[in-house]
Amino acid sequence: MRKTIFILCLMLVASSCGKAITKMGIRFHNGSTLVSRYSNGDKELLFFPMVHLNKPEVYKKIKSKVDSLRMEGYAIYYEGIDFKKQLDSLERDKMYRKLKSVIGIIPFDYYDKRNKQDKSLAIKGYVVQSTDNIGINVKTDLRADLGLDSLIYLYEKEKGEIKLSECQLKMKLLEKYKCAKVDKNNSSFLIMTLRNRYLSYLATHSKDKKILVLYGALHGVNLEKFLQQQDAAWKQVPNTADNIIRL
Repeated sequence: MRKTIFILCLMLVASSCGKAITKMGIRFHNGSTLVSRYSNGDKELLFFPMVHLNKPEVYKKIKSKVDSLRMEGYAIYYEGIDFKKQLDSLERDKMYRKLKSVIGIIPFDYYDKRNKQDKSLAIKGYVVQSTDNIGINVKTDLRADLGLDSLIYLYEKEKGEIKLSECQLKMKLLEKYKCAKVDKNNSSFLIMTLRNRYLSYLATHSKDKKILVLYGALHGVNLEKFLQQQDAAWKQVPNTADNIIRL
């Protein structure tokens, strides 16, 4: 089955430093990461901090936990940027170019030989996270994420129109980005802030009382703040010996 890329780049590790650093970051994540708990008194949210490139056996363990928590009544929310609207090929191409001009990369299988954006992410023995290998049921679970067209619209609404330069109009989408220096603040706003706002809105206003969120690890850093923008009662709940969940 076709792989589904859940996030646009491996933001947890400094991928530009090479495969060794990437592998080190993944190993650190696997050995130290805990599931975070949040509650507003009415709902419980578990946040699974994901890294989108890992060993197959790690995803197998995650899949087992997801299956178990689903059986306990948790609604599964997962990330995945896709197009919300039916766009023609020219419009889709324009959206990808705008995306790459802001964050320096577009989503594509790291192991596809055509993808030359960041070769440090194609590591032998590792696989890309997919809906299948972490136990997502696309028919019943909720893709709690913005479409790329919606993401670009919201970004431009707050930051202004993304005007493409001649270089950005002519660049090959799967080549390493060389047109301009990526503004880290704008990149973070597009890929983190806007999506965290949307996720927090869905979690707060849905009818689900028990929610399991599978999202990239950095989305969890300020998740409490975004949840509290929707409902001030949201608080992170400390893990105890009785309820701790390790990945």
